[in-house]
Amino acid sequence: MQRRSVSNNASGESGSTTEVSNRAARPSFVIPDRPAQPTPDSKAASDFSELRAESFAIVEVVVQRLKDSPGALCLLGKLHLRSGNTEVAKQIWEHALAVNPNFGEAWLDLGNALLLLGDQEKAELYFRNAIKCSKDPSEAHFAFGKVLLDQGKLQEAIEQFQLLLKRTPTKIAAICKLGAANQQLGRFSEAIEEYSKALQLDKDSWEAILGLQTAYRSAGDNANAKIYAEQLSDPARSLRGKADIDTERSQEYFAFICQSAANLLLEANDLTSATAVLQRGLESAPDSDPLRRQLVNLYTSQGQQESAMLVLQRRCERSPGSIEAWMNLAVYSMKVRKLEIAEESLRKAMALDPKLSDSFALLAQVQMTRNQDRALAVETAKKAVALAPIASHHFILGTALYHAQDLESARKEVIEALRLEPNNQEFRDALARLPAPR
Repeated sequence: MQRRSVSNNASGESGSTTEVSNRAARPSFVIPDRPAQPTPDSKAASDFSELRAESFAIVEVVVQRLKDSPGALCLLGKLHLRSGNTEVAKQIWEHALAVNPNFGEAWLDLGNALLLLGDQEKAELYFRNAIKCSKDPSEAHFAFGKVLLDQGKLQEAIEQFQLLLKRTPTKIAAICKLGAANQQLGRFSEAIEEYSKALQLDKDSWEAILGLQTAYRSAGDNANAKIYAEQLSDPARSLRGKADIDTERSQEYFAFICQSAANLLLEANDLTSATAVLQRGLESAPDSDPLRRQLVNLYTSQGQQESAMLVLQRRCERSPGSIEAWMNLAVYSMKVRKLEIAEESLRKAMALDPKLSDSFALLAQVQMTRNQDRALAVETAKKAVALAPIASHHFILGTALYHAQDLESARKEVIEALRLEPNNQEFRDALARLPAPR
């Protein structure tokens, strides 16, 4: 990329977000060289290196295809930052701001880079710009809140985390940071409440468990502090090796890169390239459920149900012991009326877990739709109810009984479903259609 001085619209100065660069004077963007990486010394390192190279290849193609797209430039900058190429990443984001001075993501990325370089003061200015420019400033609130927390501006930090949580109430990292701010202010009960919320969302959250241990200890509750200290020292938490964790994280990041690249292409109405990116991504990370879901959805939106089903079938072939894989294939097959495949998939799931109530409930629906022995559909639905007597299962049983002409029993099951979910309009409508008892 051609080197250039930083223009005012990347200075963080007041008013910079509304200044428009002279487009004629703006240098053209040249994709920079990728940072050199050491030769891998293990399989995990080799896998990471391959995913990294594939990430760069995908994003560089998107940058070339979407000329001067600030979103594509920001994605490329993130890859360089993650690879340790901080200065190049900064230049890429500065170019993105030269293209669009009001692009909040570029301000946020620059702020994060400056934090890594230890320039908190300038990072704070950039985060303020990110908040002003972003349609969804959640990540900017989080980054700004962390800066304020580190600076000891605790009440201001709390305000930022609260603004984020109004938009995204289940963001565990923000909940824990809110707990930390309250803890530093000596509000131990509030801190414990926040950490507990985070732990309810993720029972394995190390940050929440550590926060509870320190908050209870600071509050003088040594008994509870000991409970969480023991959880932190549990050997089971150390069973997974660092290489396994690093590999998982690199695959998650690769999936994020592919999804982000595909979304940029979809915004430009380039469905063909978006599909190719997701296909390429899934080939490199075949266990990535986020990539698989997005590719299935994209195929479906284009009317390519056969291709979507093939993606789900390959997942089952790759992981034949995965109940989730078979159930996903079954649900999709029902959606596109491939009922034979749906039934086969459900029976595979049942073989793996004979007490999986949802598989019986879905199978009863398949049997009703395929016009098989109606008594068989009733018996299957009864098994679902026996395993889990929830409203939806009672309703399915009621439907099966209706098709079997047992109207009295059908009415009883629908009434029970409605008792369990009294506000369900579908149940109410079904009950109204059933003939009144004699």
